[in-house]
Amino acid sequence: MFMNKDGWGVVAPKRYAGETLTDDLTTSDITGTYKFINHGKDGSSDVKESVKITLNDDGTISGATEGTWKQEGYYATLTINDITYEGVFVEVWDELNKQGVLSFTALSDQGVSVWGVQTIEETRTEAEIVDDVLSGLAIPREVTADLDLKTSEAGETTITYVSSNEAVLTSDGKVTPQAGEDVDVDLTVTVTKGDTTKEEVFQLTVVGQREAALISHYAFDGNLSDETGQHPELTPTGEKIDTEGQGVTFEAGVDGEAVLLDGSSGLRFAEGLLDTSSYTVSLFVKPMTFTQHTTVFFGAKSPDEWLSVVPYGHTEQTMVWSGSTSWFDGSASERIEENAWSHLVVVVDNGRLQFYINDEQVFSGEGLPHYFDASSYFALGVNHWDTPFNGLIDEVKIFAGALSEAEVQALSE
Repeated sequence: MFMNKDGWGVVAPKRYAGETLTDDLTTSDITGTYKFINHGKDGSSDVKESVKITLNDDGTISGATEGTWKQEGYYATLTINDITYEGVFVEVWDELNKQGVLSFTALSDQGVSVWGVQTIEETRTEAEIVDDVLSGLAIPREVTADLDLKTSEAGETTITYVSSNEAVLTSDGKVTPQAGEDVDVDLTVTVTKGDTTKEEVFQLTVVGQREAALISHYAFDGNLSDETGQHPELTPTGEKIDTEGQGVTFEAGVDGEAVLLDGSSGLRFAEGLLDTSSYTVSLFVKPMTFTQHTTVFFGAKSPDEWLSVVPYGHTEQTMVWSGSTSWFDGSASERIEENAWSHLVVVVDNGRLQFYINDEQVFSGEGLPHYFDASSYFALGVNHWDTPFNGLIDEVKIFAGALSEAEVQALSE
C-alpha cells in the first residue's frame, strides 16, 4: 500500500515483492498499453474484467476508455470520464512472465479505485503459454462447493470445460452434491492460444451431502470440557487469540452454568475443529457491553481468511462477517439486546449462509467464502485485532453439516 499526494492509501495491483516508489520514472517508462480495471463502488463480489487502454506520450489515454494522464515523480493523476484519480506509478512483479512491469493504482475523491498493469511483449511460444495456463489452474481434487472456473487467462488464452457428469458438476462449475454419496467426475479442460490447443482431464470427487453430526458441545457447567468427548478442553487466552490467558469463572446460564468472559480474555478451541464446507454453530450469548467488531465466535485459516460472529458489527447490527481476502457481510435486521440472553445459530452449506437469532432467520445469502481446513483455528470472544467480548456464553454446539430450520429451532428448547 502506498499514499497518494492527497494522503489516501492506494493498493498495488500485484502481490508484494519488495517494490518501492521511485522518482526517476520517465515518460517513455510510463507510455504503453495497460490492462485496466475500474473497481467501482457497487459492492458486488463479481470479478471485474480488465480492458486494454494506452497511455500515450502526449498525455492522453486511448483504447477501451479515454482521458488524460500526467506524472509528478512517482505520483499519477488520471482523468477518465471527467473523474480525477490520484495515485502512484510503481513497478510490480509479473508472476507469469517472471519480470517487473510498471503499474498504476489510483483513487477518486468518491472512493473509487482504478488499477493498470503494463502489458509485456510476448516472448514465449503459444505452446509454452498454454502449458503455463494449464499448470496454473487451481482445480481441487475434492469438490465441496461451486467452482470458480476461469474462461480466460494471461496471454489472451481461452479456457473451456466439459464435465463427464452434468447432474453433479456442470461444465460451468455448479455443484449438486448427492445425498450420502461421493461421486467421481472427469473435468476436461481445453486451453487455446492462437493456433495451439491443449487438453487435460482432471479427476475430481464431488463430496456427497451427509446428515449433520454433533462434533462438540461445551455446556460450561463449571468446566471447559467437550461433553461429546471428541475434543480437548478449551484453552483460556489473553486479549488476543494467540496470547496466553488465565482461568475463567462461571455464572448462572441458560442451562446450568455459563462461562463469563470479562472483556480481557477469550477461549480457544483445539485446531481442526471444523474442516468441512457445511457446518452449524449454535451458542447462547449475553453481552454485558457492546464494542464494535467484537466477536463471540471466530474461526480462521489465517489473519486474512476468517469468519466472525459479531453482536455489534460495522452495520450496527448483529452479523456474520468474513474477510479480508474476500469480504462477506451477513448482516441481521436487528441487534441483539444488552444484558439479555440471545440464541445465535450460523448454518453454512457449501457457501450458503443462513443466520438465526432466537429461532428467527435474520439473513440468508450465497457466496460465503470457505476457509476452514485441518489447519484452521477457532475461539470464543477473541480474534487477532478487536476488544474481547464482555459477557456470558453458554451451550456452544458445533455440527459437521447444515441443520434444517426445524433442527435449528429445536436447539433452543
